[in-house]
Amino acid sequence: MYRPLREKAADATVSEAIETLRATGYEELGFVSLSTSDYPALVDVLDRLMPFCAPRGIGISLPSLRMDSFSVGVADRLGEVKKAGLTFAPEAGTERLRAVINKNLSQADIEAALDAAFERGWQKIKLYFMIGLPTETEEDRDGIADLAFLTIERARTLLPRQMFNRLSVHVSVSTFVPKAHTPFQWERQMSAPEARRAIERLRARLRSRHLRVSFHDPEMAEVEGLLARGDRRAGDILYAAWKRGAVFDGWKERFRADIWREVAGPALADALRERSPDDVLPWDIIDARIDRRFLARERERARAARPTPPCRPGCRACGVCSDEVEVVEGA
Repeated sequence: MYRPLREKAADATVSEAIETLRATGYEELGFVSLSTSDYPALVDVLDRLMPFCAPRGIGISLPSLRMDSFSVGVADRLGEVKKAGLTFAPEAGTERLRAVINKNLSQADIEAALDAAFERGWQKIKLYFMIGLPTETEEDRDGIADLAFLTIERARTLLPRQMFNRLSVHVSVSTFVPKAHTPFQWERQMSAPEARRAIERLRARLRSRHLRVSFHDPEMAEVEGLLARGDRRAGDILYAAWKRGAVFDGWKERFRADIWREVAGPALADALRERSPDDVLPWDIIDARIDRRFLARERERARAARPTPPCRPGCRACGVCSDEVEVVEGA
């Protein structure tokens, strides 16, 4: 539903950012995207914003960076104002599983990005991962811990001792929630008990004074799965949960898993189960212009760990840019 690729004009980005900062008085500006460093106008926008932000002590953060030296270099320029930390999203612990989810990131790419960060003196690194991805194995999940300790070892090698002593690596792990209108819309979602077992295994491995580890609540992920792929019962369940006190439960301390389980009943397991590509899906009534055959083909490519090039306007592979779908080589 996010196709075709759309990029905001640099002039609009700069003017809206400055206008918002003037109106609110905030001390930080964040560029939010699946991969901020893929935005072609990023360097131009940052160069135009720095003269406004730097004298006012306004930090600019890039919450999700591609793991390459270019991204680190861009972040380093921003660190002149407020050097908080770098956030990377490897998503999966092994190269094979990253290929499954179309995250083209090799081990060499990761090491190069870490080296570039530590050579520039960065001491705070945040790594985002998911568990429960399609075709995932224990080895893939163990790879999360391996990457965390690789980060520490690269820092030990490249940072001066005093800086290494202050190293902080934050590992954040969430349960994957399949979404409608994507190649994984048919996949089974990992249950909360399975996720808890995986979390405990990871928690036992991720022990170091340099590591801070956080996990997204598995029961909360189940509710997200219900709302993401539930059928017509989901609206009534949401209303019933609210009536029983499920209010502000996007906050962990207010979340009541018992209420959701009680009011959802069998609909919860039904929303999380695997579907057949031949099934009629609750969201088929919505036309996102992405051809179902394209999604099914992408699912098979994922299972074979065959990456697909990024969306590019006019390729006619998925149906968004045309009413007809063509089989495009490499797409």
